Amino acid sequence: MKKRMLLCLAILVYAALFAGCWDSRELDTLAIVTGIGIDASEKAGKANYVLQVGKVRPIAGDTAPEDSKDGNAYILKEESDSILEAINLMQCESSRILFLHHTQALLFGEEIARQGILPQIDFFLRDQEIRMEVRILVIEGKAEDVLKAKFRQEVSPSVAIARMMNNNESVSEYLETSLLNFALRLHDDTMAQVLPLARLNEEDGESWLETVGLVVLKGGRVVGRLDGKLTNGYILSRGKIKAGSITVATDKGRATLNILHSDSCAKPIVGDDGEIVLRQKIEATMSLGELKGFSDMTIDEIMNHLRGEAEKEMVAQVQNCFVAGQAMNADLFGVGSLIKKKMPQRWETLKVRWDTLYPRARLDVEATAELVDTGQSTNILRKGDRK
Repeated sequence: MKKRMLLCLAILVYAALFAGCWDSRELDTLAIVTGIGIDASEKAGKANYVLQVGKVRPIAGDTAPEDSKDGNAYILKEESDSILEAINLMQCESSRILFLHHTQALLFGEEIARQGILPQIDFFLRDQEIRMEVRILVIEGKAEDVLKAKFRQEVSPSVAIARMMNNNESVSEYLETSLLNFALRLHDDTMAQVLPLARLNEEDGESWLETVGLVVLKGGRVVGRLDGKLTNGYILSRGKIKAGSITVATDKGRATLNILHSDSCAKPIVGDDGEIVLRQKIEATMSLGELKGFSDMTIDEIMNHLRGEAEKEMVAQVQNCFVAGQAMNADLFGVGSLIKKKMPQRWETLKVRWDTLYPRARLDVEATAELVDTGQSTNILRKGDRK
């Protein structure tokens, strides 16, 4: 009995001594980083690293510090040839420990993205504080300008970016740009990677971000960009669209169709002479969003007409995106990956010549559109109609 009591006492003592997290830190000792920006430097081999750090809000009843009127965050900046060295230098400027775990976004200026982002990505993948869910975005211009901007709705640019990216990802999982997802794509040695491209707009002292397309990366370097229509062609080719729209313009009128769902499948064919053809089928379910014109047609005639025109538009957008990728010699559609998966032995003979074979590949696209809904109205408003 005495031994049992001593054992219980020892357990209680050890529990008290070793309770808590081994690496816990008090909140009032941390400088919480919400965004990280990386821009090109005029000095060879160096880059400009920018941290957006959230300001501590005063407790109710306390007087807010004078500089809190300038915003909810402050900026730390260093020029260095190493992001780790830059962070260590910025740490010397802060009275608190820089804490990266709550970083919402990693922003790369377009110029540094053209030079290559693999060294920085390597650091973020190794760092134990950075979450794998953090979003990556390329900025048209400088990332620093975005982190310094005062956004018209969100109190923090980094929070605004994270929410914008979540909205993009609700369209298609192939627009998901987390650090983990990007790292997984880098392991595919043939398929090009894509990242969202955003532009900072300003008016009356307020700012907002606008997604203007995608940048295409090969080997971690930006080699080109896709505009809105080419981006639409890209996500149509990848499939699994959950939202979005497509505009159809004909001599009868103009219509915007809401994409409710889309899927695709692809099959590579390799001829004896090395000719490569990718056969792709795309199926999309749509609803009618907006109509202009079509005054001499019934609603049934319009739906049948738009079905065929939507299929033509999908084929054109996908084909144009494929050609754009070939012009960059960037395999956006994963043709090489499909051949490697389905014909591994044949791939061994093709991979050494892939950079010369891919630009000559052909794409055969077959698209099927199903229009299932006309919206709340089944009629067409015409000039002179009366209620």
